[in-house]
Amino acid sequence: KRATALCLWVTDNNRTFSVGPVAVDKAANWMLASTLLHSDGNLHPLQRRGNGEGRVTSLSRLTEELSAIKSVLSNWVQNDLFFSSLSMPMTCLVAVLSDGANNDTWNDEYRCLHATVMNAKKAKYELQLTGFESRAIRPVDTRGDKVRHVFLSHNFTLVASVIIEEAPSGNTPLLTAMLASTASNHAMGLSCSHNKKWEMAFEGKTTTRSSNWERKKDYEVALMLQGNKASVYIDGQSLGAGRGAVNRREAT
Repeated sequence: KRATALCLWVTDNNRTFSVGPVAVDKAANWMLASTLLHSDGNLHPLQRRGNGEGRVTSLSRLTEELSAIKSVLSNWVQNDLFFSSLSMPMTCLVAVLSDGANNDTWNDEYRCLHATVMNAKKAKYELQLTGFESRAIRPVDTRGDKVRHVFLSHNFTLVASVIIEEAPSGNTPLLTAMLASTASNHAMGLSCSHNKKWEMAFEGKTTTRSSNWERKKDYEVALMLQGNKASVYIDGQSLGAGRGAVNRREAT
C-alpha cells in the first residue's frame, strides 16, 4: 500500500480552493477516520489511526492552513463585491482571468484554478495569442486530481474580451468549450475565418454566419450552455444556437 495524503479543500459550491495536504496515511499505519473541527477560532483535524497492533487518536492545529482559508475567503468576498458592481451579470461567478499572467500561466483572480498558457506573450492588460498553437486552457469540472475544481453540470457561461489583430490564414478558434478528450466532437465554439466571417461550431458541425468581424476591434464573445442548448453571443447579440453536450469541459 502506498502512502496517500489527506487534502483539505474549501468551496462555496461555485469555486474550490486547494488548501493542501494536512496528513499522510502511511502504509503501516492505516487512517480509520478523520474529522475537521473548528473551535475557539482554531481549526483542528481529529484523526484515528491503527493497524493490527493497535489504534491511536491524534488532535493537531492547522494554524497556517486556517490563515490561508481566511485570506482566500476574504479575496472571494472582495472580488464578488467588485464584479457585482459591473454592468454585466456576475451571479455565481466561478473564475476571472484578468491581467495577472506570465508566459505559461494565466492567474485566476479568485486564486483557485489558473489557466495554462502555451505560445503566448504577456502585454499590458492583455495576453497575446500569436499563432495557431497559441492558446490558454483552463480545465474545469474534472477529476484529474480526484477532486472537482468547480461545480458545473449542464449550465455555464464563458465570456472573453478579444481583439483580432490580423486576419488568420485559415479558420482560427477564438473561444471553445469541449470535453477533455480531444478526439471527441462534443464541443461548442466560435472561430474567425480568413475572409472575416464568424463561424460557430456545435458538436462537430460548423456554420458560417453572414456577419463580418473587424480587425483591431474589441469584442465581447460568450458561449452559453443551458441544458442541451448551446448559444454564441457577440457584444450581447446572439449569433446563433445549437445542440450541445459538453459535460466534462476544458475552456480554451
